[in-house]
Amino acid sequence: MLTVKDSTLKFQYFIVLAVLGYRLNDCLTKMLVTDMGVFGILFFRSIFTLTLLPLFMWTSKINYRCFFERSIFIRNLLAAVALYFEVASLEYLSLSAFILLTYMAPVFTKIFAHFILKEKISYFEVSLMALSFVGVFFILDVSIERENFLGAVYALVGAVFYALCLVFTKKMKEEAPTSIYFSYVMVLMLMSLISIPDTLPQIPEVGILFAMALIHIGVFLLHLKGLLYLQTSRAVLLEYLGLIFALSFDYLFWNRLLDPMQAMGGTCIVISCLLSIYREQILSLLQRMGISFGNNRTSAVSQPNEE
Repeated sequence: MLTVKDSTLKFQYFIVLAVLGYRLNDCLTKMLVTDMGVFGILFFRSIFTLTLLPLFMWTSKINYRCFFERSIFIRNLLAAVALYFEVASLEYLSLSAFILLTYMAPVFTKIFAHFILKEKISYFEVSLMALSFVGVFFILDVSIERENFLGAVYALVGAVFYALCLVFTKKMKEEAPTSIYFSYVMVLMLMSLISIPDTLPQIPEVGILFAMALIHIGVFLLHLKGLLYLQTSRAVLLEYLGLIFALSFDYLFWNRLLDPMQAMGGTCIVISCLLSIYREQILSLLQRMGISFGNNRTSAVSQPNEE
């Protein structure tokens, strides 16, 4: 039987696996966006997603009424708008630069979580965020000067809406993940109808869209479970690992090599994420050494589950 700490670690691994899946989907999106456009990708991927979703419903029935639940609808609308701007930015940016800019989301998330969720952040978590941003700036110094300004604006706007989405995830009433996801896909499809594609995808594109739908269902459910269990600030810190995945995919698919500055930045981010995962053990050791980081309690929102 899992202890509370083991269970917490499990949900952190859920976040890491979800981030890997999201970055793989970003790669596939970048391959398609120039030919299919943003609304074309969203429309056809939504169709495949609705087709595949029943495969994930064996243990959880869909509550169709949750589509009209205010907090769930707002959360899914924010997620859909964020996805639109993210897909649009991938037409102009490299995958690494895209991830770098969307990693402004934790900054926005902490601001929104402070005012909306009344979350408190410990000095230890602030120091980990600082270490992560050191890594981001190392890579930013190398990458951002070569990228498109419009794509950068799209990515930053997507980061703002994604941060709001994370905050409203905490405000949702308890509901089955499949019901929440069904609502999200329906919102996404309705938004894609703003510009209905006038051509059908080619056979290779159909295969990629099908894979994207299958991957996204799995990673969405993992991500949602992790977000509902963990404190928001810890979950978004773990998402910095997505930058490492993006840099790797840039090399594998587009032959973009890492330089020493990018490798140094990635190392900072990985260290920060590992310190976050093993935070309790590290804080306990530091306290025995007489070192304190101030108030390290989690917020009232997450305390019953996480500690």
